[in-house]
Amino acid sequence: MKVRLQFEKNVRYISHLELMRTIQKILKRSNLPIRYSEGFNPHIVLSIAVPIPVGVCGKNEYADFELTTDMTEDEIISALKNASDSAVRPKAVKIGDAKDFKYTVYAKYSINIVSKDTKKIIEFLSRDEINTEKKAKGKIKIINLKEYIHEMNFQETADGLNIDCILACGNEKNLNPMLIRKALIKENFDIEIFNADRIDVFDAEFKGFF
Repeated sequence: MKVRLQFEKNVRYISHLELMRTIQKILKRSNLPIRYSEGFNPHIVLSIAVPIPVGVCGKNEYADFELTTDMTEDEIISALKNASDSAVRPKAVKIGDAKDFKYTVYAKYSINIVSKDTKKIIEFLSRDEINTEKKAKGKIKIINLKEYIHEMNFQETADGLNIDCILACGNEKNLNPMLIRKALIKENFDIEIFNADRIDVFDAEFKGFF
C-alpha cells in the first residue's frame, strides 16, 4: 500500500541527503512493515516532493513510501510520531495513490529579515530586474531573480521586514530563497538575520499535494 506523509522539517542546516537519512531512520524505528527495493542492496522505497534548500525550514513537506501490509492512517501516523525526533515531525498521512511530485511548480515562502535598511530592501526587491549568480551542475550563470518570483508581498515590522512570496519550485525552474539573501548582501544592505520557511508546495494551478 502507498502512503503519503506530510511532515515538518524543523531544522535549517541539514542537507537533502541528511533529511532522507533522518526519514529513513524514523521509518525503521517505527517498526512499520516498510517495503524495500529488491536486488543486491535493498533500500527503503522513499521519495521526497522537492529537496528543501539548506538554511530553510519546511512547514509542510511531503514524502511517499510503501507498506507491505494494510494499516489504518491513524495506526501509521501514531507509529511515525512515536519514532520521530525534533528534526522531523510527522503531521499526517494519506493512504492510496496521490498526485505525482513531478507536477510541482511553485512554493510559498515566509521570509523574516532583521535589518535597518527595510525601505531600501523593499525598493531593491521591487525592481524589474535583479541579477545574481546561480550555481547549477558545477557551472555559474547569471539569472534575473524576478523571472523566478511569481508574487512577493512586504510587511514592515519593528525590527525589519516580513516577506510572503511564491517562488518557482520544480524541475524546470527553481529558486532557492537563499539567493535573495545573497543578492541583498551583495548590495551591502544591513542584514542581521535572514530566515526563510517554506510554507507549502503547489502545482501549476496552485493546488497542493496532500
